[in-house]
Amino acid sequence: SEFGVHKKLGERYGEMLEGDEFKKEINSPLYFVGERMEKGISVNPLQFVWGVGVYLRSHGVKIYEGTQLISVDGSTAMTSGGVINFNTIVYARGTAEKHIKLQNFATTLAVTRPLAKEELKKLRLLDKDMFIDTEMPSFFYAKVTGDNRLMVGFGDEETDSEYSAVPVYRPHIKSIESFLPRFTGETIPLDYGWTGVFSLSKHILPHVSLSKHEAVMAGFGTQIASIVVADHTASMLVKGEHHLKPLFSVASMKSI
Repeated sequence: SEFGVHKKLGERYGEMLEGDEFKKEINSPLYFVGERMEKGISVNPLQFVWGVGVYLRSHGVKIYEGTQLISVDGSTAMTSGGVINFNTIVYARGTAEKHIKLQNFATTLAVTRPLAKEELKKLRLLDKDMFIDTEMPSFFYAKVTGDNRLMVGFGDEETDSEYSAVPVYRPHIKSIESFLPRFTGETIPLDYGWTGVFSLSKHILPHVSLSKHEAVMAGFGTQIASIVVADHTASMLVKGEHHLKPLFSVASMKSI
């Protein structure tokens, strides 16, 4: 069904693989059909933000890093590093902020021992593919790391935690441990894992609200969405125009 939707959007989205064709891509006893999507993008968040910082500083913008926002009074922000006067403030809301349109979720990543070249060859993962199993609402996704480990993610458990780093969620680890032998055909032990909490919009689009002196962004869900929303928000604040303005305007009206 997903492939059908992608095909309607355009041939460039992918191709359906079955049987031997599929086994050439991923040789797993768990799967027999899938969609191959060759074009994709992944962003290193730290590198991206560092690059933005370099650009802004080259244009005379002063950036306060590692500075806690304590409170806001009018056009003055009280921070752990002193007072900052502003014309417009932009809030990129995290897990600690409660909002009626946002919900926090916990997800877990686990990493196996390093896999031998022959193991990767058997699984057809020597080319460092990433795969996603969308059969379940809470899906598995995995990729081969630079040191030839299999990194598997699972879970979107609703949580009231306000912290992004929390103790490892054992039910997620058990699900990943159960998934690995079904995917690989053998038991591959995990070396370590961790659980993180992220904030997600309850609606189909991230939450964005704009006013003359304040903007709020939250609930992105993915790296690309966060970049798009940041681009939209900055453009709206500076120029009052962005190509996604109609989309967010309609979404805001519907949510009200």
